[in-house]
Amino acid sequence: KIALNCGIYDVGSIITEDEMCDWYVPSCIQKNIAISFFNILDYMTKDFPETYLMLSVNDLLAKHTAPMKKKLEEFSIPFVYREFGQDEPADGHVFHLNMRSENGKWVNQEEMEFFVKPN
Repeated sequence: KIALNCGIYDVGSIITEDEMCDWYVPSCIQKNIAISFFNILDYMTKDFPETYLMLSVNDLLAKHTAPMKKKLEEFSIPFVYREFGQDEPADGHVFHLNMRSENGKWVNQEEMEFFVKPN
């Protein structure tokens, strides 16, 4: 099982490989390794693990969750999909790390239950 929270799964849609190396892996000694994570969607197969996929509607990166959801559906990979923040504008990017956020508390509890639930 895997949990994907507030992510970008198609990095190539927003930056180039060189920009990613400059920003994320400044030395780019491991450029080939870094590039392999550039667009995870290209590497997905039917063997991708059962997934908990969530986002906040208030996150500027929220639109990047749709391609992952589509790929999970395409491969018939079991997944839980959740959107948060509809009534909580403060719940933005990685809101689940804010333990003062009620939605953050809720999503963390649900993710834990997802991992302990038998397949």
